[in-house]
Amino acid sequence: MINVSKLRKTFDTLEVLKGISFNIPKGECYGLLGPNGAGKTTTISIMSTMIEANEGDVSIAGYDLT
Repeated sequence: MINVSKLRKTFDTLEVLKGISFNIPKGECYGLLGPNGAGKTTTISIMSTMIEANEGDVSIAGYDLT
């Protein structure tokens, strides 16, 4: 249902996402956990199309967000 593949994001020289990948099947419920600065908000912002990734692919329910 949700597929994230090799997602990368940089802000100026700071690499925030370093090629993360995960799949969430239909009917599953997941949470993003991690310390401050781990990239949780950036990942959600990319998945909700608020910002663009530098590299990688995101698809939700079969729709490619790139």
